[in-house]
Amino acid sequence: MPPDRPKQHRSAISISLKHQICEWSKNNKNKKHEEIADHFNEKNPTLNIHRSTVTKILSQSEKWSSALDIEGSKKIYKHKGVKFPELDRAMCLWVESVTAGGVILTDSLIKEKARFFANAFNIQEDELVFSNGWLDSFKRRNNIRRYRIHGESGSAPIASLPEERIKLRQLLSRYTLDKIYNIDETGLYYRMSPNQTLSTKPVRGEKKDKTRITILLGTNAIGTDKLKPWVIGNAKCPRPLSKINMRRLPVYYRGNSKAWMNSTIFEEVLRELDSYFRAKNKKILLLIDNAPSHFNPNLSNEQDEDSANEETEFASTSSKFL
Repeated sequence: MPPDRPKQHRSAISISLKHQICEWSKNNKNKKHEEIADHFNEKNPTLNIHRSTVTKILSQSEKWSSALDIEGSKKIYKHKGVKFPELDRAMCLWVESVTAGGVILTDSLIKEKARFFANAFNIQEDELVFSNGWLDSFKRRNNIRRYRIHGESGSAPIASLPEERIKLRQLLSRYTLDKIYNIDETGLYYRMSPNQTLSTKPVRGEKKDKTRITILLGTNAIGTDKLKPWVIGNAKCPRPLSKINMRRLPVYYRGNSKAWMNSTIFEEVLRELDSYFRAKNKKILLLIDNAPSHFNPNLSNEQDEDSANEETEFASTSSKFL
C-alpha cells in the first residue's frame, strides 16, 4: 500500500489579504505564483497558502481589488455579490450627495430612499426586503458608520476662509490682548445625572432630566478681566429669588419660556457692556459667534454726539477663524 500522504491544512484567507496579494502581484510582476505564496507565508507564519490558491485569487484580481472598502474586511472571508447592483450604485451616489449637503442621515431614511429607488428600477417587494439585515449589509459594503457631529465647522465659509483669517488677524493686531474680549453662551443641565457609574454589573439607564439654564460668560484674551455672567432661566422671577433684590446678585438674570438666548436679551447684553467700558474709558474689540440670536436688525452701535471715537467695536466671527 502507498504511504499515507500528510494531511494538508487549508488556511482561511480574508478579503483584506486577497486584496494585498493582488496589489503585491501588480507591483512585483516578475514574481511567480509560488514566490508570491512564499512571500505571504513568511509574513504570516500561521498561514499555509499554496501556489494554486494564489493562482485562483489572481484570476479574480479585479473583484478582490475593489472589495477592500468593505468595513471589517480583515475578518470577512466570503464576498457575496450584490443582488441588485444598480440599486446599490444609486444608493451610494445618493448617500454621498446628501452627506455632502449636510443632511442628517438615519437608518429609516436610508430604507425609505432604497424603497423609492427599488420602485424606480421595478424591483418587486417579494424580490428584496429592506430589513435590518439588508441595512447592515449595505452600510458594511459602503463603509457607512455612525459618527458624532462635532463643532460648527460646517458653517465655515470654506472658499473665503484664508481671506477671512487675514482680515481677522489685521483687526486683532490693532488691539492689545487685554482689550480683546470674547463672550459666548453655554447650557447648564443642572439636574442631569452623570452618565457613568461604578458597579459590579451593567446598570440600566434612565431618561435624562434635560432641565437647563443658559449662561453667558466673557473674558479678555489673557483672562485678567472676567465679565459679570448672564443667566437665563425659564421664569422671569424664579420662586427662590422672589424675596431677593435681583440687582444685588453676582449675575445678571433674565427669563424666557425656553431659557434660551434671544436677540432682545443679547441687545441688552451689548448695551450693558458698552456702558461698562464707556465708564472705564476703555476701547475694546468684542468677538462673538454668528448665532442667529446675536443679531438684531434694530441694533446699532449708538454713540453720544459728543464722542469723537468709538468706545466699543463689535466683530462678528467664529472661533474657526482664530
